[in-house]
Amino acid sequence: MNHSSPKPKSAHKNAEAIKPVEPASQKDPQGVDYRTMPQGADESRMQILLIEDHPLVAIGLVGCIKLIEASAEILRVDNASDARNIYNRESPQLVILDLFLKDGDGHELLDFFRSSRQKSRTVIFSGNASEGVIRDCLERGAAGFIPKGADQKEITRALEVVINGGSYTPPTSMHTAELRSVPRQSREENKIYLQSIYPITNQQFKVLEYALIGKTNQVIAENLGLATNTVRNHMSKILEIMEVKNRSELVYKVSRLNFLISYDLES
Repeated sequence: MNHSSPKPKSAHKNAEAIKPVEPASQKDPQGVDYRTMPQGADESRMQILLIEDHPLVAIGLVGCIKLIEASAEILRVDNASDARNIYNRESPQLVILDLFLKDGDGHELLDFFRSSRQKSRTVIFSGNASEGVIRDCLERGAAGFIPKGADQKEITRALEVVINGGSYTPPTSMHTAELRSVPRQSREENKIYLQSIYPITNQQFKVLEYALIGKTNQVIAENLGLATNTVRNHMSKILEIMEVKNRSELVYKVSRLNFLISYDLES
């Protein structure tokens, strides 16, 4: 009679292995959630460090992130100590930071991230969205500020803006209002400002510039060295992002932003 232990059933070949992130201290093993990362997966995928001590809030944020970066590797911690250790060890491209943690001040973490040699971008996610707090975070190097009272649409848009290299502040904040009231002085200022509000890519911005002076998709394609279908796809995305139906509405909406219309796009 064979008394040997039965062999374990092999996992489905498409199943993903769950790889735990080791906590900085064994005294607090619950301080770090698990990350889902398939074995043999592309290590170059975007890595995001989520620092949030409310599990339900964290779950909601993960859902918003996955709408933008479905393959992102998300590391979630709920305290400042593990945040520092994992930040140093993993080098995430993006950090989402709750200012108020059970074991530390998020402002201190923001200063820590800014002083690091790493090139991570940090976006603040906080229930305190006063003008003073927003301005202080931006001055400390934050790439954006998202109020916890924001809905899923705003949170997703804000994250997309920051992931694409822009800076985001709440539409109702004085910081955004001040930017809107100042006439743009250059094409670069146009781009910086527009990308602080909408998740427009650099290539989409170039297409937009030509569209604003009445160029057709074919002419835009010739000037930018793109296929006409590519330009058409960019225009469709621009209209969707800026929530307008056609080019006329697009021009009207942009004109209200003190946007500098450049007719010399070859310079």
